Amino acid sequence: MANASGIIQPLEKFSPFDGHNGIRTVISRENYCEVEVDLAENATNFQGMAHGGLIYTLCDDAGGIAAGCTIPPYGVTLNCNVSFLRPGSGKKLIAKASVIKAGKTVRVVDVDVYNDADIHVAHATVQYYMGK
Repeated sequence: MANASGIIQPLEKFSPFDGHNGIRTVISRENYCEVEVDLAENATNFQGMAHGGLIYTLCDDAGGIAAGCTIPPYGVTLNCNVSFLRPGSGKKLIAKASVIKAGKTVRVVDVDVYNDADIHVAHATVQYYMGK
């Protein structure tokens, strides 16, 4: 998320949805991003674990920023395949995204989600269409 001068903007200010849900950018550089969220009660399912939609959102956000979707020419999600590996528990979830293929119009990103005890919670592969 860079503004016209190329300065990185905080995710919570760039996206009202993410701000509302407490999702924050931790690291953002070319082809890599980390976002995190505190695991509050309102972000859990009926079993007290992180809601799958929250984990999906972390994957999509981190992947999109790593792919460069938040700076012109912008991009949109084509496909997101999330494998939920373990319950999303703990105090915080962190998504770490790395671009594995940067084509002219499509970028592919691997994202791994961990909790604050460094337990691997989910893995995603996300594809983005990069606009012109």
